[in-house]
Amino acid sequence: MAKKKEIVITWKVGDVWSSADKTRWRKTKDWKDHRNNLIKEKKVCELCGYEKRLTVHHKVQSNLAEDYVNLKNSRFKVLCSGCHRYLHRVWASYVRKKDPIKPDKRLEKILNDFFEEC
Repeated sequence: MAKKKEIVITWKVGDVWSSADKTRWRKTKDWKDHRNNLIKEKKVCELCGYEKRLTVHHKVQSNLAEDYVNLKNSRFKVLCSGCHRYLHRVWASYVRKKDPIKPDKRLEKILNDFFEEC
């Protein structure tokens, strides 16, 4: 069986990445190794404690290449896919500034604590 060619992405400081650029980055060995190591280290969703379907979330939302490829552990949170999806929905609703999603009080405290760490 032929070995897959490793994806290599070059960038320079100040490059602004599109969604497609970020998707390509998430296919690199560097990203996959980093993501897998974080998930192995944390083992549970940092919002709800669920142990399955874990993903990694960039705490700093940026389109700059140098921000996106910075693999410092403190820049990430391990989340289950449900919390990750919810977090992006809440964030997107505030970016739109139209009908922002207001989480219930219990979840609001968890989210506030989560973002204070960011």
